[in-house]
Amino acid sequence: MIYHYEKLLDFWMAGKLEEADKYFDWCKKEGLLSQEQIEEWNKRSPDTYDRFEEILEKNPNLLFDLYCKIKNKRNWDNDKLCEYLKISKEDIDDIKSLKPISTKIRNKIVEEYIRIWRH
Repeated sequence: MIYHYEKLLDFWMAGKLEEADKYFDWCKKEGLLSQEQIEEWNKRSPDTYDRFEEILEKNPNLLFDLYCKIKNKRNWDNDKLCEYLKISKEDIDDIKSLKPISTKIRNKIVEEYIRIWRH
């Protein structure tokens, strides 16, 4: 069991979080980790949503890319985007200038991108 937990930690320390999550799920399913190791991992590994939030906060370019993709896929101008997502032109300006924006606005952009991506 210790081998698998150490391998899991190696993924985590190398920044390979997606691989770590997949390996953890596999080990857990196969019974290769003790309950103590599972609990320790759950304390160490942040929720996927929390990691995504952190990535968006640290990388305003990513949010700008999502904004651009929404505009292009929907063929919307900024007015239509503001109207549909119920955000202000100031919010759009902040996204374009890579300024920090509120979680509420960030979530609206991400949710719309997910809607497009699903279809």
